[in-house]
Amino acid sequence: MLNIRLINTSTEFEKLRDDWADTLGKSAVDTIYLTNEWLYTWWQIYGDNSELFILTARDDDESLVGIAPLMIKKYSFLPSRRFPVRQIQFLGVGNVCSSDHMDFIIKKGVEEGFFNAVFDFIIKSRDRWDTIKLTYINEDSDSIPYLQRHSEEHGLIYKHENLTKSPFIKLPKRVQEYNEGKWKKLQKEMGKYTRRLHRDFDARCDVVDSADKLEDSIDELTRINRKRWNQKGTKSSFSSQKMTLFHKKISKIFFEKGWLDFCFMNLDGRNVACFYNFIYKERDYGYLAAFDPSPVYSRYSIGMLMINHGVERAIKQECREFDLGRGVDKYKMRYATDVNESVSVRIGRKNPKGILMTSILDVGSSLKNFMIWILPEEIINKIKGRVIDTDLSVFK
Repeated sequence: MLNIRLINTSTEFEKLRDDWADTLGKSAVDTIYLTNEWLYTWWQIYGDNSELFILTARDDDESLVGIAPLMIKKYSFLPSRRFPVRQIQFLGVGNVCSSDHMDFIIKKGVEEGFFNAVFDFIIKSRDRWDTIKLTYINEDSDSIPYLQRHSEEHGLIYKHENLTKSPFIKLPKRVQEYNEGKWKKLQKEMGKYTRRLHRDFDARCDVVDSADKLEDSIDELTRINRKRWNQKGTKSSFSSQKMTLFHKKISKIFFEKGWLDFCFMNLDGRNVACFYNFIYKERDYGYLAAFDPSPVYSRYSIGMLMINHGVERAIKQECREFDLGRGVDKYKMRYATDVNESVSVRIGRKNPKGILMTSILDVGSSLKNFMIWILPEEIINKIKGRVIDTDLSVFK
């Protein structure tokens, strides 16, 4: 029998760091977006209008064996805050700075007991929530069958839909292999652009190799990123002060732990492109790349060159995978060897509010598909940019 404890203060959350890391390392979902470092920092910046609802599961020896990294966020869907909705959702999701590869953190072998205990606790706490929405779970997650079965056994509404695709590269062991095979044609192009770049500019790549440089480097990333999106007529995710503050904090933490790979392309003394990646457990997360859209640089494919450089660095650092982020853009598929698909799970109680909120998933999905069907691609892309900019895309 597992014992569930509710963690609902920042102090308790932070104190979990060592046990959290141990449990995550023994789970099947050990990703950087589920680390205590990432989620605690996210909570510090984006936790307003929400309450922590982290559930920890311990065995009879008081060893931590599972974590449900959740929060309860309050929404209002009508003016004057009428029809408020309290939604259980993953920490790290729901703002411009959104996380990926979300899941429940469970030591292998205790999944059944964990979900039994978690659902019992959630049902007993039903006066605190109206609906549950769990997004960006990998479609092959072991959690999904448990969520569906336990929802149905407890008389809850259960629905899920495919949400987004994220391409990734299964990396070769050596850069030489990367220059051959699937990527041979691509590497010939990159070689051509590299020679052209060095012919026309004094070109170099500068790695951010000091904690003292991080704040200025995030500001520089923000400048380049905003310039590109402003030219496209949309807002950059880095238009938000909170987003910039979050990355100034998390970049320092990741730098100290050796999880940061941050590099700028400098042409004639000016930074014109960068990549901002995370390296964790032999996986490189291509969180964001930015490039100056000025016409003077258009014939050099500086964005693609930065991705290419990032991939080569990942191989040299013995990473097994390179995560290209959400969205199956054509340029990503030139690199990708495979694609992950994520799902959104909606669970509701069988009362008017629960039925309505789980139905929104169906209505919203149908409306989205209809809009994609009838509107030109350029308009859809503009709408996406104006409504929300949360994709963990290397070309944000």
